[in-house]
Amino acid sequence: MKPPAQLVLLARSLARTRWVCPGSIVKQYQLKRRNGQVLRYGPYLIWTRKVDNKTVTVALTKQQARVVARAIANRRTLESLLRKMETVTVESMLRLAEAPRS
Repeated sequence: MKPPAQLVLLARSLARTRWVCPGSIVKQYQLKRRNGQVLRYGPYLIWTRKVDNKTVTVALTKQQARVVARAIANRRTLESLLRKMETVTVESMLRLAEAPRS
């Protein structure tokens, strides 16, 4: 059985995906009071993710944050592509199962 054209296109998109990682990046600021004034320090770029069901945080430089942000976006794209591939596959299998047998 030949895969549908849509599945082939999705697989090509999948093959172009490079760095992939879980988590999210947040900007954190630190507030300190000095001589009656509130001073704000930051932003500090923090990458959070789950490892063995525990939250792990890593402070990043701006350059590191750009790379990790791209990898996180790639993961979300990858998950979306997989959902679409599953949908196309299931629909094809159902059509195959419904086809008259000769």
